[in-house]
Amino acid sequence: MEIVCASAKPDAKRVLIVSTYKTRCGMASHAEVLISHLKDLYALDVFPLDQFVLRSRDKRVNDAGNKAIKRMCAKLRDYDAVILQWEPEFWGASHKQILKRVKMFTQNVSRLIFVNHTVMSEPAILSFNAVRSIAGEYGVSSAVTYVRDAIRGFHSRLYNLFKAVDRRRELTVIAHTRRDRRFLEMVVGFSDVRDHPLFHIRHEWRDAIERDAKAARREMESIYGKDVVFIATFGFLTDHKSIDTAVTAMRYLPKNYKLLIYGGVHPNTIKEREPVNPYVKSLTSSARGDVASLMKFAPTSLRSGSIQGTPVTNEAIKNIFLSNLPVDDRVIFMSSPDDYEFAVAIGACDVAVLPYLEIGQSASGPASQVLELGARLVSTTARPFSEIDRIFPNRISMFDIGNYMQLAVAIKNALTKPKHAPFSLEKGSWTQRDFYVAAIEDNIAKASGARREAAE
Repeated sequence: MEIVCASAKPDAKRVLIVSTYKTRCGMASHAEVLISHLKDLYALDVFPLDQFVLRSRDKRVNDAGNKAIKRMCAKLRDYDAVILQWEPEFWGASHKQILKRVKMFTQNVSRLIFVNHTVMSEPAILSFNAVRSIAGEYGVSSAVTYVRDAIRGFHSRLYNLFKAVDRRRELTVIAHTRRDRRFLEMVVGFSDVRDHPLFHIRHEWRDAIERDAKAARREMESIYGKDVVFIATFGFLTDHKSIDTAVTAMRYLPKNYKLLIYGGVHPNTIKEREPVNPYVKSLTSSARGDVASLMKFAPTSLRSGSIQGTPVTNEAIKNIFLSNLPVDDRVIFMSSPDDYEFAVAIGACDVAVLPYLEIGQSASGPASQVLELGARLVSTTARPFSEIDRIFPNRISMFDIGNYMQLAVAIKNALTKPKHAPFSLEKGSWTQRDFYVAAIEDNIAKASGARREAAE
């Protein structure tokens, strides 16, 4: 891991972005967004948080990770500002690794922009869904470590390291929601906290997206037909995305509705010699249904009017069949597009569906991206969507987590509403750009003022 030049701009202020980079990861995508926002104003470098190196339990690789962090820390004060995209688990596989590396970082960094992608109080991370999601994306050992660290107040210890930077008046904290901003101010106690919704549209895409989305729509219609209604889900195929809820909802929608699943298996969940990822298998099984086995027993059930001794009506039998009908001809796996194709796909679909479970995440990049592009959005009432709904009221149709029948109704209702014009939100990628520029400049000025006071 070495520092990479992202934008060489002579005589400009130097800014370092510390983040995952050039990999299939939401945080890496946002690093690219920040570069697109800032490359014309600053000389930008990136320190890539290589997950193979930093999360390895092999001693030699672990030592290499420590040395890379140490080399980076030796250069931190060469920059006018440092932007840290923060997810604690990206710094190591154990709490000991993470604390050691973050302590080294906070002791050496100056003029820090601390971007919180996930903000959780200690009790929240003990929820079953949060632990299950971590196990799915990072492995069982990581989930065990996460629980143990929570019990020991791991996040509080990490926040205290950043509070030391705050006491030097060299810290600006960024959150993506008002709720997280209040938590970081009132509970954690940071002095300079700002919030802005998380957006993933790069500056250079804006003029081309609408044109390319229309072209993509025409191509989809040429393949599947002009009368097809395209419902789309977005994100890695992990159980907390609950894409199976959308698959089941297809049974309660007209046959000209098709579900496009954009996303693939998360790189961290790929295992050696595993023929099929368990969640992918569950999705394909759900799409195929189980009508054959039901048909085998249906005649007896109908004649006797009972199933295993329990009286049932013909309507109940009908509902059993309906909930297991195959929809595999209407469920299409679209693999993992790159970031730009992801945005184009949002513009081409009729309704975007985000049926995520609640796992304690504070923001959703896909949700804000859908809204910024003017597409119709149907989501669960999980925290990321409830928070963005407060910022942009009446732009999201919501349903209860797991309620596929309610989801089907929400999709039909969403289709009665027109799409919005792209980039019509009062906040968006362009205001996000101004927001980060202000944060950088204010942080530099604040830190310089504190140093002048100390010198006097």
